[in-house]
Amino acid sequence: MLWAVILVLLSATTELATCHGPSPRNGSDVSSNAAYISVAYYVNWAIYDRKFNPQDLPADKLTHVLYAFANISPNTGGVYLSDIWADTEIRLSGDSRNQTGLNLYGCFEQFYLLKKANRNLKVLLSIGGSSYSSNFAAPASTSSGRSTFASTAVSLVANLGLDGLDINWENIASDAEAANMVLLLQAVREALDTYGNSLSVPYNFTLTVASPAGPSNYQALHLTDMDQYIDFWNLMAYDYAGSWSTLAANQANLFSSGSNAATTPFDTRTAIDHYTSQGIAANKIVLGMPVYGRSFEATEGLGKPFNGVGNGTWEAGVYDFKSLPLSGAIEFNDNTTGSSYSYDCTKAELVSYDTVLVAKQKAAWIQRMGLGGAMWWESSADGMGNNSLILNAVEVLGGVNGSGLRSSPNQLLYPNSTYDNLRAGMPGSSSVRTMLTSTGKTSKACTCVSLSTSGTLAAFLPSREVPTSYVTSGPNSASTPTVATSGTTESTAIAINSESTSSTTGSSFSSEVTSTTMTAVASDKSRQSSTTTTLIVPGKNGVAGCAYVVASELGAGAMCSSDYCNCGGTVAPLLTSSVSGTLTTNCNYGTQPAVNSCPPPVTLATVTEVVVVTCTTLKPAPGSCRVVTTLSS
Repeated sequence: MLWAVILVLLSATTELATCHGPSPRNGSDVSSNAAYISVAYYVNWAIYDRKFNPQDLPADKLTHVLYAFANISPNTGGVYLSDIWADTEIRLSGDSRNQTGLNLYGCFEQFYLLKKANRNLKVLLSIGGSSYSSNFAAPASTSSGRSTFASTAVSLVANLGLDGLDINWENIASDAEAANMVLLLQAVREALDTYGNSLSVPYNFTLTVASPAGPSNYQALHLTDMDQYIDFWNLMAYDYAGSWSTLAANQANLFSSGSNAATTPFDTRTAIDHYTSQGIAANKIVLGMPVYGRSFEATEGLGKPFNGVGNGTWEAGVYDFKSLPLSGAIEFNDNTTGSSYSYDCTKAELVSYDTVLVAKQKAAWIQRMGLGGAMWWESSADGMGNNSLILNAVEVLGGVNGSGLRSSPNQLLYPNSTYDNLRAGMPGSSSVRTMLTSTGKTSKACTCVSLSTSGTLAAFLPSREVPTSYVTSGPNSASTPTVATSGTTESTAIAINSESTSSTTGSSFSSEVTSTTMTAVASDKSRQSSTTTTLIVPGKNGVAGCAYVVASELGAGAMCSSDYCNCGGTVAPLLTSSVSGTLTTNCNYGTQPAVNSCPPPVTLATVTEVVVVTCTTLKPAPGSCRVVTTLSS
């Protein structure tokens, strides 16, 4: 390939020092205006147990995705993919089928399709991370190792349809390693520029680094020397406290505490001040925020000793944000330190994490400080809609329509890729999930589910009729979704009469719900291992209705593919709308895909009638609920 040949010719000169002193790099992703960068890490293991695919990202609210992680050969410096199956082979929903030749699939196909649909979205390959950072030092210490690193990394950019690279070398341990990091960045920068300039239409590929917020780490770096080669810094302003600490403390606070220093062992403001003191422009610093919480058990609170950490969502002591606050815990927000946490006084468990309020506070602080934008680790742990850290912060930074986000086009032309479909621009492929149908039917059933908000159903319905079906495991299933737990005193319940030949009128059905059904809801809840917030859209004129399950509120026992959620036996389409306050039509999934992530298909029940009632408690007595509205087909 032409660009590879040019890289070889340049490899002998990458070690030469510039004739002038280091100067800041101002690439296509850096501007002097007030537009902001919105960056999210996507981990390639998210497609497995987390059931989070690239198309689940709020792509229209992001300017960059950092795809984590590629690995490094400690012997040669060669960069290679860490999970070929997830990265390039797995057939995800919407993947192109029946194509001849060598084709790109997996997450990278999906990201290319997202880029086609969102021309402001750029995808960078992140190399290293905590698991692979130890592999940097040896190859970065030699000219040949740096050259191999740069050429193989850029080969992946050209072959996989990417827009640049993110270097995630953590815990640099010596001045020699810091100096080698500068030389490594120089080699990568030159390789990216050589490839970009070799294209028929030159393109400026992006280079970023994941940078530390701990003093011992950032003081070891040659920040000024590094800055000339990178487009922006992703400041990892989190993990200030955790299982390694001696006291329970905030893990991502903006400011130090003036009243109790033990609660804030580190702070973000001090880190930012150090970077800018070294000549780093504020608008090149992107503030990293956690989408998870760190737990401390057997503690009396912040600044106090602890003994052990919680079970976590996927690893001990670390909970996905969408799982927080834990049941029984109360949230606390502290504007003076720019931090938040939850505490369960019964279990004596404290979890430090960013709430939505703190995410908005940090977004406003980014604006006030003139920083470059926001970054999140990592996207699969986020909530949805109004409970999304990413969406709420982006709304502050970029406005509801995203007009405040930095805008520059991504790259779609990859003429040197070995993949036929990528060279051709992915014709005929779609990132929209495949819609499925079913011929199954069930006998009559009356089920109660809940929507954890007050008000009428009309405000939550899509703007058009939805010709789809509600999937249920049967009329007497103990696992049918029921009242979702919440901290509010009022919840809205929806009762569904799924008898296809029902002669029940709206008024008589309303009476039945008011007098008996809500008691059944409370009774049924005690038999469940998990609960789900579900919205039922009624059928009309003989057309079946649709059940939406809100992904962020699935119980621990839920099994989800990208299209469905199975909560102990009840299956319904998964709501993955990235637009706050709206619903995406994500129905017509009559049977589940014949792939590993789904339980066996179940039969369908037609939703013919919906009654909305409100109650003053989560366990109402018969007759204590009032009918808000009745909708019938």
